[in-house]
Amino acid sequence: MSIFCLTLNVSNVARARNREIELHCLLDKYSPHFVILTEVEIPVQDDSFSVPNYLVLYPDNTAGRYRLLLLVKLELVPTLSPTIIRKSHLDIWVKLKTPLGNVAIVGIYRQWSGNEQAELKIIHGHFTEIGASFRRAITLGDLNLAMCRKRDPTYYRRGLLRQHLQHLEACDFQFMGPHSYTYTSHGKFKSGTDVDHRRSILDHFYALRGGGEDNVRVEVLEEAITDHRPVVARFDLQAPKPGLRQVRMRNYRSITSSSLIMEVNAAHLSQVYALDDVDEVHDIIVKEIVSALDKLVPAKVTSIKNRSTPLHLKPNTLSAMVQRDRAAAYGNTSEYRALRNRVVRMVRRGKLETNARFIQEARGDPDKIWVLANSTLGRNTQVGLPYEVSGGSGSNIIGDSELARHMNDYFLNKNDKLKKGVEEERRRQQQRQRLWRLCQQQQHLQQGVRVPHALREGRPADDHGTQEYEG
Repeated sequence: MSIFCLTLNVSNVARARNREIELHCLLDKYSPHFVILTEVEIPVQDDSFSVPNYLVLYPDNTAGRYRLLLLVKLELVPTLSPTIIRKSHLDIWVKLKTPLGNVAIVGIYRQWSGNEQAELKIIHGHFTEIGASFRRAITLGDLNLAMCRKRDPTYYRRGLLRQHLQHLEACDFQFMGPHSYTYTSHGKFKSGTDVDHRRSILDHFYALRGGGEDNVRVEVLEEAITDHRPVVARFDLQAPKPGLRQVRMRNYRSITSSSLIMEVNAAHLSQVYALDDVDEVHDIIVKEIVSALDKLVPAKVTSIKNRSTPLHLKPNTLSAMVQRDRAAAYGNTSEYRALRNRVVRMVRRGKLETNARFIQEARGDPDKIWVLANSTLGRNTQVGLPYEVSGGSGSNIIGDSELARHMNDYFLNKNDKLKKGVEEERRRQQQRQRLWRLCQQQQHLQQGVRVPHALREGRPADDHGTQEYEG
């Protein structure tokens, strides 16, 4: 399943008839599932605004006007059941019920003027709440923060933008685009010695990490109704594989420090010497190193099985694993083998301790105990009836009581078979010991050596490993 969103600045569309016509043409051409309209400036008393084939959702009004609208395609309403879960005069949050789980769609518009700190605080509070409640969430809108100037020391909103990005990072939201200009001023302005149009990235798209952000495509369209160009985002929902979780990893063993230095762009990295802001220096260094790593060792997605029971590894076990990997990287074979065997023993001990603690915390709950048993045996699904008591074996079992009696007899017989097998193995072991003693006696007699008294009597050696000899 895919979600197709579009954010569009219409700038007082209710009064500009030509813009309303252009809006309808644009929606007919691309037919997005959801549309975020910003700067609409519709009076609250005016209920005549409508868009064909779309349901219009309103946020709280600001000074008697709606400056933000969220449109939902009518044909999706019966299947997705869009419900407003949070709204203010700055944003509107809608929950969708999809076959793959609930998804939050967010439209945001923050004016250029106003109490910026207070408005961002409201938006950040909603991001925190939604990030903790949903696995999948996407948001589009005009925040009037120039993403392309976050490292520009002359940008007077740089601190506010950095604060905004840090909060979204803490809420696990990731900026997905766009990376090309979405705003171009109509007039030209003087900047230093140059006179040109102002360009910026004011429309942002964010997605919640771990919710399919790898399947997002963001594009800036050429058809512009106002000084903002429309932004289109396609979000593909994929069902997670049962019992698996995906982890992004890099193979750092395959690179060396010299190869990493060769890939780092020294010209871009030298910019840090002219900066006074420590945070900005850190951002540039991280960006250049990550871009070099993307060329040498691109991140790969690895699927890992989810454990139904936890595995606790102590800090000394994790430290031993690090030492083992370091020994393998340096080619120290003897040390690697010793650490490998040590880690195996420590992990085995950690499993036993974890299972013992899990059993103790289960407090006799049979469901939890069986979860642990199936996990230990590697069984992720339920086991069917034994063949001996199933209908395929030809046995005619009628009723639950008869089935229970047959099951009881089956496991009692199986227990007797296991005991018999243990007794037979013990008898074979005794026969092997007796044969070994006879062979030892024969060798001593052939060599003319006095036969140990313990061998003649069939007794083993004493606890110290010594044997008595006849004089």
